[in-house]
Amino acid sequence: MKENLLSILLSAIVLFGAGLVYILPLRKREKWVRWLPVMFLLNLHCMWLNYELGEAWWVLGQLLHYLCAIFMVNRCTKLAWPGACYCAVWICVTGEMVHELWIVFSQYIPELHTQLWAQDLSLLIFSTVCYLLLFWTVARWMPRGDIYQIGPRQLFSAFLLGSMCVTMANYFLVPHERDDTLSVIFVLCQIYCVSLLYLQTELFKKSEMQKELDALNFLYSCEQEQYDMACQNIRMVNRKCEELEQTIGQMQQYLPDAVRQELKRPMDDAMRACDTMVESGNGVLDIVLTEKKLLAETSGIQINCVADGKLLDFMEVVDIYAVFSNALDNAIEAVRRLTDADQRLIDLLVYESQNFLVINISNPLMESVRFEENLPVTTKARNSFHGYGLRVLARAVEKYQGMFTVEAKGGFFTLKVLIPLPQKE
Repeated sequence: MKENLLSILLSAIVLFGAGLVYILPLRKREKWVRWLPVMFLLNLHCMWLNYELGEAWWVLGQLLHYLCAIFMVNRCTKLAWPGACYCAVWICVTGEMVHELWIVFSQYIPELHTQLWAQDLSLLIFSTVCYLLLFWTVARWMPRGDIYQIGPRQLFSAFLLGSMCVTMANYFLVPHERDDTLSVIFVLCQIYCVSLLYLQTELFKKSEMQKELDALNFLYSCEQEQYDMACQNIRMVNRKCEELEQTIGQMQQYLPDAVRQELKRPMDDAMRACDTMVESGNGVLDIVLTEKKLLAETSGIQINCVADGKLLDFMEVVDIYAVFSNALDNAIEAVRRLTDADQRLIDLLVYESQNFLVINISNPLMESVRFEENLPVTTKARNSFHGYGLRVLARAVEKYQGMFTVEAKGGFFTLKVLIPLPQKE
């Protein structure tokens, strides 16, 4: 009885350790550590039930292990249910594999079978070594950043391969029928299934990255078209403003002084609208700022700009437009949600500092910002291209060996871009 209880405890420790291997690299919930004792006791209870049910209820016992692993991942991490189910497959497969590898290796070390404490200690040491290797390799390589993005096909494939591994593990539950050569064959087959599981993980991850890259390429190619359209719109606005200015000037000649004084303010507002063209020293930046200022004014947003546009001359047209257009679009979208009209301000600075081009855009925040992979999470629908703006910006910045940071602090959201300036000849 004592040996059985010790065996149940060791099995629970091995499975719990497998859970920690895959949970620690992921994005965790607040106070997730408090769930660990509960998870261990739940693992221990599952192992005891599995022992009590016996071999006849082996499938039910494995299902209990799997459900326990899902609950453990869900309570400790911020993974969605598909990601938690996928991670649980790896936990169960890893726990079974480590235990079976130890069984195979221990067959060639007879000394371990002479003392019970030697078997238990060797299992703990072997499991610890295996888990440390997995923690620093596979468990860190598979997620994208600190999260799993799992689709139905990948989850179904993982269930299939995981079921095959666990089914072969049933052979090791019957020691008196075990053959050394057959044990090695079963372990090799399981290693093959696990290798396929890891391979399909990498293939699905690369496929997802390729889709994202294609979307970025498409959006980046659209920047040139958007810039051409913006140029046409600004030229049309300027032409209409010139016509309006001439018309107002002609009208003033025929108006009585009383009427002229009464219409002075609305006329001044109309004349001021003609003076929207920004002059920064760079034609592309002028187009972007003029376009975004007109867009911002429709929502009562003021853009304050201090920019040395000549610093941008080394950048290509589409890159300048991509950086400023996407950054200002995000700022306008955030400021538009502010209820206080006095806070609807966006500050833009473009200057040189220590041979670096510095672009600083800041705006007030209405609410806290959640970050994923060091980028703010979009508040718009995920079934469109929303949320890719900063990724397009990042691609343009990286093209010139630059970097950018985003920070939400003190009620302000700040985007800062640093790009090394070319050496002057």
